[in-house]
Amino acid sequence: MLAFHIKESDCYGLISNNSISLDDKDNFGNSMILMELHKIKCFISKNNTIVGIQTIYKDRREKDKVKEYQSIFIKIDNNCLEQEFIFQETEAIINITIWKDEIINGFEITTNKERIFLFGLNSGNKIMLNEFSTGTNMVVGMFTKFDYKIGLTALGFYYTKIKEHLILLYSGFFYLRAKIKNEKFYNSIKHNFSNMDYITKTILNLSLLPKNLFVNIIKYKIKIF
Repeated sequence: MLAFHIKESDCYGLISNNSISLDDKDNFGNSMILMELHKIKCFISKNNTIVGIQTIYKDRREKDKVKEYQSIFIKIDNNCLEQEFIFQETEAIINITIWKDEIINGFEITTNKERIFLFGLNSGNKIMLNEFSTGTNMVVGMFTKFDYKIGLTALGFYYTKIKEHLILLYSGFFYLRAKIKNEKFYNSIKHNFSNMDYITKTILNLSLLPKNLFVNIIKYKIKIF
């Protein structure tokens, strides 16, 4: 696998002796890049405090992407309002705004699909995360601090460069295109072609296209992100 750099933002908010950590990276480790955010849920109390949070992912390697993987999940008040954001295909967070006093009051996400969603309240000190000011980075995970008596007290994000992310995702196409030039490998594929599923056949046909067509299709896939 290509070298890949996952960075992390500061952790904004209150970190106390009573804080517990809830972290996507603890659940997925270096495999986090192979996961994609599918849902974020926040649970809001009557006094507008974020008293719960949940992150749900899907595995990019699974063809149907039906199975969901819960990562962060905590809720200290069952009598609360639920806020949910569901990501579309190829959608990712590219900008973050945080509102806080001592603890987190709310946070707003902006995606590459130009969708904006606010969790909690947009009151208090407004913090624009410098990591996302250029529009060249994307969120791949979250980490939080939580207090059982208060709720969500601090929040941070894992991120990477969009360009690096896309190169990693599509590097397999270039590898297959190079490997398929081996006659023995190509003949073994050709022999089993009729038994392959539609997606596998499509990937192979893409790899067999003339260079100009192949490159233009990959460029288009990257552009729609």
